[in-house]
Amino acid sequence: MNQTPAASLLLLTDKLGAIRTRFDADARRSRRSLLITALREIRTAPPSHVGDVLPALHELLLFALAHPDDANLARLVARVLEALLVAARSAIAESPADPGWRGVMNRGEFSLDLCEWLDKRLGTRIDVDWPRLTDSSALEQLLTLLAPQAGVDGAMDDSLDCPAWLRIVRAGRAGSDLRWILRRLRRCVPTIAAADRLFEGLALPVCWRLDRRDSRSDLRFPARPLFPQQEPILRQADPQAWMKKPLPRPQALSRSAARELITVARLSLAARQRETDPVTYADERDMALFRLERGVDVALFGMTPARRLPIETYVGFVAARNRVPCAYGGGWAFLNRCEIGVNVFDTFRGGESALLFSQILRVYRQQFDVRRFEVDPYQFGRDNEEAIASGAYWFYYRLGFRSADAAAMRLAEREAARLAESREARTAATVLRRLARVPLAMDCDETKAAAESVPLAALSLAATRWLAHRYGDDFEDGAADCAERVRRMTGVRLTGPAAGLAPLLMMIPGFARWTPSARRSAAAAIRAKAGRSERVYVRKLQSHRRLGAAWARLARQEQRRAEKEGEGGGGIRTRE
Repeated sequence: MNQTPAASLLLLTDKLGAIRTRFDADARRSRRSLLITALREIRTAPPSHVGDVLPALHELLLFALAHPDDANLARLVARVLEALLVAARSAIAESPADPGWRGVMNRGEFSLDLCEWLDKRLGTRIDVDWPRLTDSSALEQLLTLLAPQAGVDGAMDDSLDCPAWLRIVRAGRAGSDLRWILRRLRRCVPTIAAADRLFEGLALPVCWRLDRRDSRSDLRFPARPLFPQQEPILRQADPQAWMKKPLPRPQALSRSAARELITVARLSLAARQRETDPVTYADERDMALFRLERGVDVALFGMTPARRLPIETYVGFVAARNRVPCAYGGGWAFLNRCEIGVNVFDTFRGGESALLFSQILRVYRQQFDVRRFEVDPYQFGRDNEEAIASGAYWFYYRLGFRSADAAAMRLAEREAARLAESREARTAATVLRRLARVPLAMDCDETKAAAESVPLAALSLAATRWLAHRYGDDFEDGAADCAERVRRMTGVRLTGPAAGLAPLLMMIPGFARWTPSARRSAAAAIRAKAGRSERVYVRKLQSHRRLGAAWARLARQEQRRAEKEGEGGGGIRTRE
């Protein structure tokens, strides 16, 4: 008996899913045959039937584009994906979720800067998602600030909701409610940090319909040679071996190519309702694209000077395989250590995630001369139930990350031995939560002494204590005075973000007694914080061992003082 179109498409999708990560000769033949049949079925089936298989088939096709058997199959997959999106257009338009496909409404909450960028790029396609604004109290308060003085009482009128009031103040002019809010906020609150905090407090949902220019169905990295997947998926990888392999020079990017890559990165995250500071505040002068083995690309994004972190260096990444964006994250580098975080998009899990992460570690290791990588507990389970459910701890453990805590290490070793006895065994969520109480770390070169980790929060608290003791609450004047003292002592002028770090030099006991060259090189390292690339800042700090050792002593002293006073400790803050 002939199958219905719906049943046929569902069966085809199930069969494609069954060989998703198989690349033997039989699987390759089957995949090609199934795709050809799927293309024919999609073109003739009713849209509702195509819509039934859309969620699963869309993700299978994206995975196949990232792992194609060969160039011919990649072209076939692209044709099937295009036919799928066209045939299911009506089902896509009615999708209640936020899957990021071409044609769906994309809904999310984003930063002020990203909303401004999206508004400039999308125009009236993007606006406030009023039905999803469940609590308008913060926006109502803000509108009284944005209103003209004579109109404040009207903005407070309970008989008008926010959309109705905005219709009055926009007076029928072109644009969107979102654009009016953004422009008035910048005009009335010129301070960057204050405007950011006010907008963040709104939790303002926005929405727009995705098209070919901004959906995850279509976004791609720059052209590169295809890597055909003609061998089994590599489930394991040796990060130490990959980190020792020389890194190729980054691909030269024109200004327009750099801007386009930033666009792809921002939209790849936004289509998944995600955002990271380095991608949102990316500086096109401080980014790099590495074209690596097995079709892997890693794009690094440094931030504009005004948006950089106060002391450490936060550089983000988006990674792709055969041009399809498949992961994102970032590294927080300070001296010789780097806290690292990675998130592989759900579509691409079960692929070569270990190899991809090893390539990312390789890039950061060689770009920033990292001696130790650290992973915050959030990444593998602390206050993160998704990580607990996926057993993320074992992903890092298998790659060589270990806890410095003896009790956690013993628990991990016992559990690893238990799991090795049975392929059916699973780690209980309660055990994973215990393992996620402390960070993981991996030294990059076991032949060298481990990198000394300076507790950043403790160092920052020591600087705050030192400034408060000498300048009271006049922190800005205190930092300016320190910058001037550094200039007189070294001849190095600290400006912009670097000026605020001058107390980190002046608080060092005996800094004035350092040799002139040691003082100058320390000040030059701090000055690099405001330079074109933070990579220079990281390298200069690393080369000044005396400075790092002095900061380590101050941080340890602050930790001991805090413990004695009952104020809590220093330590590395959580990345979420």
